[in-house]
Amino acid sequence: MPKRPPSPGRVRAARQSARVTVASAAGFYAALYPLDQPVVAVYALFAPIALGVLSPIPGSGRDRARTVLFVLPVAVALTALGTALAVTTASAVAGMLVIGFTVSFAAAYGPAAASAVPGMLLFYVLACFPPYAPDTLPERLVGLLAGVALLVLCELLLLPAPPVQPYRARIAAALDLAAASARAAAQGHRHGPERARRLREEGLSLRL
Repeated sequence: MPKRPPSPGRVRAARQSARVTVASAAGFYAALYPLDQPVVAVYALFAPIALGVLSPIPGSGRDRARTVLFVLPVAVALTALGTALAVTTASAVAGMLVIGFTVSFAAAYGPAAASAVPGMLLFYVLACFPPYAPDTLPERLVGLLAGVALLVLCELLLLPAPPVQPYRARIAAALDLAAASARAAAQGHRHGPERARRLREEGLSLRL
């Protein structure tokens, strides 16, 4: 049997894995061994994973890089807040309730902001982990900024994601195909397997 070509979803996942791996490994090993900064290394490792894997940000490489830079101030604020509220379990839990409720409303700003919500929450969670060490906040922020900078560079330069057709354009194409199919059916023409396949593919492409 002839081998099937890899699906577009698998290709995208493989490319994104390569970008995140390069960004996280470069930041982690550079901070851990030459600089001997373990706290910086942890956050340089975590930032690309949180925003590159756990946050399914849509769009091309340039769009993804723009979104990561857009949410960077929020990530910095949540890291600082988590570091401060880790003083007691009660304050950390209360902060998680308030921040989780507030950040979840980012979905109202569109799919790009909504897709970054998991990463944003994890920045607060990581900073709340014991021990309580407010004196390490500068190192944490340096690691965070380094990891984000490396991720942005990889999104732009390393196997960048191709431009994605806007959702409104996909809706218009699907409606045009559905209208053509309806006209053909009204005129007594039978739907061929190719048209049925295209209708299924268009329907799947509209899923959020």
